[in-house]
Order: sequence, then structure tokens, then C-alpha cells
Amino acid sequence: MEKEDNKNIINSNNKNIDKKNYMSVNEIERNIYHFSERINFKYNFENNLEEVFSKDELLIAKNKNSQYEIVEYESEPLNLYEINENISAYHEIRDDWVSDINLDYLSGKLFSYNSDTDTKNDAPLKIKLSQVAFNENINANSFIGSFSTIDANLKDSHNYKLISGKGDYDNDLFYLSGHNLYINHSPNFEWKSSYSIRLSSVDSEGFIREEVFKLNTNDLQDHGRKFFDGNTSLNANNTWSKLSISNDYLRGLYTGTKWGNVDPDSGGWTDLEFYLPSDETISIQIHGVQPTGYFYPLSDIERSSYLSIFDRYEDVAKVTFREAKTYSLDTRNILFGSVDTLFWAQHASPGLIGMASFPNNDRHAGVTTMVRDHFTPYLGRVDNVYGPGSWGYAVAMHELGHSMGLAHPHDGNVFPGVTWFGDTGDNGLNSGPYSVMTYNFYAAGGYTPPNNPNHPVNCGCATCLGAFDIAYLQYLYGPNPYTGRKNNNYYLNDSMKGYECIWDASGIDEINASTASKNSTIDLRNATLKNEVGGGGFITEINGEYKGFTIAYNSTGDCIIENAVGSNFNDQITGNEYSNKIYGLNGDDEIFARGGSDFVYGGFGNDIIHGSFFGDSNNSIDTLTGGSGSDFFVLGDSSGLFYTNSLLNDFANITDFDFLEDKLRLKGSTSYLTSITSSNNVNGLGIFKDNNSSGNVDSNDDLIAIISNKKDYLSFNSINTDLV
Repeated sequence: MEKEDNKNIINSNNKNIDKKNYMSVNEIERNIYHFSERINFKYNFENNLEEVFSKDELLIAKNKNSQYEIVEYESEPLNLYEINENISAYHEIRDDWVSDINLDYLSGKLFSYNSDTDTKNDAPLKIKLSQVAFNENINANSFIGSFSTIDANLKDSHNYKLISGKGDYDNDLFYLSGHNLYINHSPNFEWKSSYSIRLSSVDSEGFIREEVFKLNTNDLQDHGRKFFDGNTSLNANNTWSKLSISNDYLRGLYTGTKWGNVDPDSGGWTDLEFYLPSDETISIQIHGVQPTGYFYPLSDIERSSYLSIFDRYEDVAKVTFREAKTYSLDTRNILFGSVDTLFWAQHASPGLIGMASFPNNDRHAGVTTMVRDHFTPYLGRVDNVYGPGSWGYAVAMHELGHSMGLAHPHDGNVFPGVTWFGDTGDNGLNSGPYSVMTYNFYAAGGYTPPNNPNHPVNCGCATCLGAFDIAYLQYLYGPNPYTGRKNNNYYLNDSMKGYECIWDASGIDEINASTASKNSTIDLRNATLKNEVGGGGFITEINGEYKGFTIAYNSTGDCIIENAVGSNFNDQITGNEYSNKIYGLNGDDEIFARGGSDFVYGGFGNDIIHGSFFGDSNNSIDTLTGGSGSDFFVLGDSSGLFYTNSLLNDFANITDFDFLEDKLRLKGSTSYLTSITSSNNVNGLGIFKDNNSSGNVDSNDDLIAIISNKKDYLSFNSINTDLV
């Protein structure tokens, strides 16, 4: 027989075997398949094979010496055929079952198998999970399934661990207890329909098998009209314990009602249905106004804009929206449509541009309307008046906010300092970048572009919810734990349309202004929700362009933006209390590292780099690199030194100090000493605060900085310093 005949393999009844399946050694009396001599020759393993065993998804081949070969399928071209475990009878393999498949894609592992007491250890062969699908809305910490391992050593034991590597995307959403898998949150199909985890099984002698598992969420038809149990007040048991309604800015958005009765602390989600008029005119009564008004069919522009706005709410809170294809006032939570100006002028309040109802037991609850005639004259403007960053888009987000349970910050419990709707209040916080529920869509603590709908779309209107809105929605419904879970880059560039508030659930994230066309301001601090600058978020923007980012209140402890990249111009960059990586790029930049152990690289230009900050309670070792140019390293000011918390665990590592061009700033009226020192694997010229005025470095002195590019002694007076 010619050599190419070896490129054949057994087939049976044209049934497919998954190339990744395996079958175990035990119960060898079952499902035995005998080879003819012709097949023995074609199935060209190291030893001629007499039998094939199939069990537990592993294919085992037996040779004439009663040894076994584990047959693994390693490539797509295989076309093996299913061996049905329910068949226990003897089957002869006939010539007509053979097809032309290349045996090079098969690998055989030879091992001795004489009994269940076989002493030769082999690595685990396959990991199995008892089930890979589970229902949505199960409680957090619910049992998912049990792992088991197929092993040639039948009596071997195995330990399981979630590990990093390809396919580990959702490992952080699960945990193991022994061989059992649990989910640490309440799954929701509309937000996440599938998961991927990576797992290892380690046997008693340390042999490892790693596999990726795809898990699926079952979609339950759990949508419908649901109201909060009690429409005049929010029960503390039904609100999120991590945010308090005593907060002035949450109280300013308080209405006392929300959709559903899901406790945000339970991990549950609130599912809602909405309807957008498509090809019909709908008669509707709004707030009891007579006669009935009308929702008109939406244009493609309107529809696209409104769908985008629903997404903005889903991004930040545990709510999901499902679009209904038919209109029903009794079963739809939210109706979102457009009416004409004439109706409002005659039957409502002249000058209104939109209206919405809070969630309640009124059959018209959740009705959200936009006055079409007010916006259509401006559709020819940049990107249309309904696009993100436009006035119309902000108004639509505003009205949907009412339908979700948010009030105006100038009605009832007003924001601090607000006396009427046009008042931006204390620190300018009643304004667009901080809340879409304000009437001051443009003003932002001194940022005041023209306040009219004719202004181009990049006028600075919010493109998503503000930090106050996000915090209150999370108070009502809980925070969305999935948005931005992995590493994300947020680009500050000329294509932005307005202000965006970042809600990012986890990962290592970055704001990047490298393509900005002018000086930029980047601030990595979270909104504080306090009556202070930064209460509604610290502004990141292309200077003078009225567009950029704020960062939401860190309600979960995971909403952190760690890194920043500046522009090629003169930037101001501020870090946060966590460990940051900050790159200034070109230009004369001023960088404030603040808390945490930071890495700062000034880049080209004459940069001012502030290390930690006065009053920082955390030990931090900051790595500060000026780059080219004359750089200024600020390690203290008139308030005090930045690094004094610990003798050797709180200091600045300056990596490229140029003794001719660069300068240090320190607090005046303090004595300093220098000495060659080593701390935390940093070596170089140390600068110490002489606490006991001994004139010599001793255990009483605080290490302020190590100039790690200077390895030999230099007196403090020889260093260019600015004492303030």
C-alpha cells in the first residue's frame, strides 16, 4: 500500500465528533470499536491499534500490547465522526467508513494502563463544568456549577483556580469554593448575555491543565410595567446604602419615586420597556390636559438620538431598556415622542420645549415629550440639533431623567446657593457639565458659551449624564458594574462635541490628549458630591473649547482613571489619590502627581512637576522624570514638605536631575542634609530633613528625595533649590 494511504482515518455513519472532545479510560468494556488489518495499517500510530474506547468525551486507542494511546484532536481539518456512548455493542470498522483525512493532525500519547492502580502519573486531560448556562436575575453569590477533571489516573485529586491569560475576561465576576463555581453579582441578560473565564486544574503531583469556559445567561421575559411601592417617599430599604439622601446634591434631585421595587444593594436590575412612535400618530393625554395631544412619527435623526440617550442611562445604572414594537399605554413604562408647539401654546404652558412625568401609578407615568417645532428650524446646524453636544440632545436627556425619577435642582430641595432656575449656585455646580437636570445647559463655573439653540453643536452642552445625575440614578437603581470594566482610553480631541462624565467600573484607564490642537487641562480626580470646586467633577478640557470630561463619584471604589497623556502644548495635568502614570509630552507642562506612588514624565519642554501634596496621609514613592529642558521639581511649599510620613518609605525618586538647569522647591526655614543612600531599591543622592538639627544624617531624619542619577556625594548647598 502506498504511503499516502496513511492520510486516512476512521469514519462512522457520517456523524461529527467535536475535534476538542476527549473520552476517558475507565469502563473499557463499553463502546469498543475493533480495527481491521487494513485500518490498522492506515491508522499509523507508534503501535498498531486494536480497539478504540469512548467515554466522557475522551478517545482512547488500545494497541496489541494492551497499552493505551490518548488521541487528541489538534486541528480544524479533522472530520472525525461521532461515537455514540449509547451504543454498547461490538462494531467492526469497514473499509467504506474510511475518508481522506490527514493523520498528521492527530497526536497520540502512549501510556501504560493495566488496572485502576496504574502508578504512572499523567497531566489532566480535560476540565468539565456541570453546566454552562444560568438564568438572569439570580442572586449574587449563586451557585453556577461544579468542575471535574478527566484524568488517565482515575484516582487522582485536583485543585481548581481562576487564572489570568487568554479568555480570562470575566474572571473577576466569579469565584471558586473547592470545585464549585459561584457568580459574585446578579446577572442580567440585557447587559451581559455571555461570559468567558479561564481556569486551571492541578493534580496531586503539580501537573496542570488550563481551559477557557464560555458561560451563557438565559434571557427571561421579565419586562413589564412596574412601579415603586410607595410613590411619595423612598424607603431606605429600597435605596443604595453607599449613598445617603442627606447629601445636598442628591436631595436636590429627589422626587420620592422610581421604577420597580428592586433593592440596589441586592444586586438586582430594573427592566423597563419604552416605545418610540415609528409610523403612526398616537393620541395621548398628558397631565390631564384637554384636549388630547399627539405623538408624531419620529424622523430617523430623532429616533437615533433618542435610542442613544437610553444607552446613556443604561451605561451608569442597573437599568435595562427594551424597545416595544407596538404601542400600549398600559404596559409600556416610557413613551418618548415629539409633539407640536401649537398644542403646548394652547393647552399647556407657552414656552415649554419638553415635558415628562415621574414614575407613579398614573396611567400616563413615564410619558416624555419633546416639542418638535422648537428644534426643527435648527436641523441644518452642525451635525443637527439632536446630535450629542447639542441643545436638543441635552433637553432629551433632561426629560428622560424626569421619567426615571429625577427632579430639577432648582425646585423643591434646591442645590446649595440656587435661588431660581438661572442661578448656577455655589461653585457654579447648577450647570451643564455637572447635571443634565439643570436649566443652565452651558454655564459651568465660569465657562459660559453663548446660551442659545443657534450655537454650533460643539457648544459645550453635555453629551451624557453629569456626575450628580449618575450618583442619584445609582442611589435609586444601583451602579452598573460592567461599563468600562476593562482597560479604556478616553481621548480628549477636537472631535468631541461637549462634556462627558466618565463612569468606568474597573480596569487601568487613561485620558489621552495627544491629538488635541491646543493647550489642555486634564484632571483625574473624581467628583466629590460636596459643595466645593470639583463637587460635580473636575473639568478636563481642551482649553477654551467647552468640551471634555469629568469623572463620576467613585461610588464603588472602582471608578478610577489611573493614567494621563498630555498634548504637545502647554498643559496642566492633575493626578488623584491613586497611583498614576502621567506623561506630559511636549510643551511647558505643570503636573500635579498628588497621592499614591506615581510615575511622572515631563517630556520635552520646561516642566513644573509637583510630587505628592501637603497633608497626604499615604506613604508614596513617586518616580519623577523631567525629560529635556529646564525642569522644576516641587517637593514642598510654604505649607510644608510633601514627603514626611515615614523615614524611608515616603519620598520622591528624581531620575534625571540636571544640576545645571533643573531646580528643587522645598519649604523654607528648614535644615536639609544630603547623603548617598538606598531605599526601596532606589540608590543615589538622598536629601533629608534634619529633624534634630544635628548636622548629620541619622535615624531621626526624614528622607525627602533621592536623586537617583547622582551616585556620588554632593552637598545640599550645591543643589539649585527654591526655598519658600
